[in-house]
Amino acid sequence: MSEEDELQLVYVTLDQAKRADELSEILLSERLCACTNVFPGVKSSFVWEGAVQREDEWVMLVKTTAKLVPKVMERIKLWHPYECPAIFSLKPDRVEKDFARFVKQSVE
Repeated sequence: MSEEDELQLVYVTLDQAKRADELSEILLSERLCACTNVFPGVKSSFVWEGAVQREDEWVMLVKTTAKLVPKVMERIKLWHPYECPAIFSLKPDRVEKDFARFVKQSVE
């Protein structure tokens, strides 16, 4: 498997479960990812405009290929309601071969 076909994860936080569902549908229907996972009930704390903020958020992990990470991140940024959304990619150390093949085939 080439480096651009290797599995990568894109991490993004969202403010509503409904938005997570919408974003998942967009990314899957545009074949930018093989699957997504959404984790509810995340408590986020951060400094925004000089003040400490605390928000309930949903974390989404997007499973895609290294080649598609830039497109996935761009698509999320264009759609995302936050002014400065947390969007970044993660490269796993190891991935089970059959799952890696599933991800690659899902986005072709």
